[in-house]
Parts: sequence; structure tokens; C-alpha cells
Amino acid sequence: MQTLYWRGETERLVFNFTEDICLDHYTESQKRDLENDLELAAKVHRNLLPSTVPVIQRIEIAAHSEPAGIIGGDYYDFFCFQNNMQGLVIADVMGKGLPASMLMSNLQVSLRTPWS
Repeated sequence: MQTLYWRGETERLVFNFTEDICLDHYTESQKRDLENDLELAAKVHRNLLPSTVPVIQRIEIAAHSEPAGIIGGDYYDFFCFQNNMQGLVIADVMGKGLPASMLMSNLQVSLRTPWS
């Protein structure tokens, strides 16, 4: 988001080029639908992240993800292999928004799919 300052004014004007140019032609209903879709995608992304962390002797583990926008591409996950070894993956998918979140979900499927 680009921040613009008005000469002589102490208040700043915030200008988001994408919103101002690309969304102007949407009706209010279309804008609400888009917002609902983005909120649903953010919920799906949050649900792809693990809700618990593994318990491992002598190791404390905590995890938190806070996307910069509505939807992020951050990913972490924990794995327990057949020999009881623990695995951890941490990734930051390049970019942001829905495309990064979709790529992150593909990464999760790839990592969780057992090798044939």
C-alpha cells in the first residue's frame, strides 16, 4: 500500500491503487461476495496449519502465523515418521494473497502424500 502525504496537512491519505482502479467497476454486491470469498480462503488457510504441536522430550515448541494481509503464504507443519522420528517444515511462499495461499496448500499436499 502506498502512503501519500498531502502538502501542509498533518493527516495522511492512504492510496491503494488496486482497490481504487480495479474494484471501482464492481457493484456493492460483487464487492461483498469478493470479501466473503477472501474471508473463506483465509479460514481455509488457517485450517491447513496444525492446531497442536508435538510433545518432544527436552524441547519446547510453539507456533504462530500472522499473515500480513487477509491471506498469507506462510506454512509450517509437523510430521511423525514411521520410526517415531519427528519432522518440521517451515516455509514462506513467495508473494502474498490467494495465489500464495493456494501454492502453500499444494505444498502441504505434496509433503503429506506418502511416497509410493
